[in-house]
Amino acid sequence: MIHPSKFALALLLGLGLSVGSGALAGQKDSDKEPAKDKKEKKAKKTATGTLKVLLPAESTLFIDESPTRSVGPERKFVTPPLSTSKTYYYTLKWTYPDRGRPVTRMAVIEFHAGQETLIDLRPGSKTTLSSQIIYVPTDQDIVEKMLEMAKVTAKDVVYDLGCGDGRIVVTAAKKFGARGVGIDIDPERVRESRANVKKQKVEKLVEIRQGDALKVADLSRATVVTLYMLPEFQKQLVPILKRELKPGSRIASHDYILPGWKEEQVINAQGGYRQHTLYIYLIGDNQEKKEKEKKEKK
Repeated sequence: MIHPSKFALALLLGLGLSVGSGALAGQKDSDKEPAKDKKEKKAKKTATGTLKVLLPAESTLFIDESPTRSVGPERKFVTPPLSTSKTYYYTLKWTYPDRGRPVTRMAVIEFHAGQETLIDLRPGSKTTLSSQIIYVPTDQDIVEKMLEMAKVTAKDVVYDLGCGDGRIVVTAAKKFGARGVGIDIDPERVRESRANVKKQKVEKLVEIRQGDALKVADLSRATVVTLYMLPEFQKQLVPILKRELKPGSRIASHDYILPGWKEEQVINAQGGYRQHTLYIYLIGDNQEKKEKEKKEKK
């Protein structure tokens, strides 16, 4: 994932951050070229990008953890010149009131220099992919029970979508010898996860990434997927899991079902101060074909 440099982020209109002058990292031309040619070459390679953000008027908005100062239902930000040959990403976090309570969401947005990118963050928007950001750590007893139910071994690759502090993939590596990949959209959770991986000395087995859990390019590598996400996320994830995972892969879901999918196993387990419901789903041969036949019979 390529983020604009801190210099580029600071120059977004509306952030109000002070910066010094200088060129963007990685944009050096040969010292042998005449100064005029350097400027012309650079001009051809770079351009500004515009982010047009639609969101509830009363929202507070952060871009890569930096607060913005603009207000209202439509906000526009312009980047400094960036390479036109690369794809860039910003992490957006916005909070707004909903029936008297604050709701926080996050999304990783993609943009290119020289273009205007429209980002619709209003409730109900089809382009709003992220779930509400509600971080509730899973009790360690429940973590271990989920991995046991999924029959994790040292041969498995465990992907935890919305990994929080990374405890599931860390446990999978430390207790079962499995490889793990944790993905979380929140930079703070990613920092916690990486610190946990280092503390438990499982760096050779576990990778932590910051990104959108609905856009994992190599999800097909997973033999086990673990989830503790809200229903709106689970619903969007079902077709992705069925399309990407290989036969024999297992999904362990904490408290929330995968809608329209028959569970292989369901148990209630005590953890911390309450009882939890754990679900196991299995990817079988020709999963999509079976689901289609089931719908046609109905």
